[in-house]
Amino acid sequence: YFTQLTDGACQICRSGWFADYPTYDNFMYDLFHSDSIGGNNHGRYNNPEFDDLVDQAKSETDAEAAGELYRQAEQILLNEDVGVIPVNWYNGDYVYNGDKITNFPQNPVGIIAWDQVTVSS
Repeated sequence: YFTQLTDGACQICRSGWFADYPTYDNFMYDLFHSDSIGGNNHGRYNNPEFDDLVDQAKSETDAEAAGELYRQAEQILLNEDVGVIPVNWYNGDYVYNGDKITNFPQNPVGIIAWDQVTVSS
């Protein structure tokens, strides 16, 4: 299946992605930049204007300016080209005893800091 995704052998495919880092770039470059065709850009999306905005954002040192460039690229991807159609969102639901678990930290993308979870007896 993954060989077919990488080779572009399917017209419609399902795949998922979980951020390695909580950044725009971890999604925009890795999944949609034309340099990622043959890698994680399974839809083989290719738009030079999108690529240029993402490249500018990657080299921008001002976080707010980089965010604006990524937002412009996202508008092209989702509203002009429809380069991807998100159909589902993975949701991690956890059930635990609040009397015993007193610390359960998660970062913005849902990764649990297991080394910081506090369990009382």
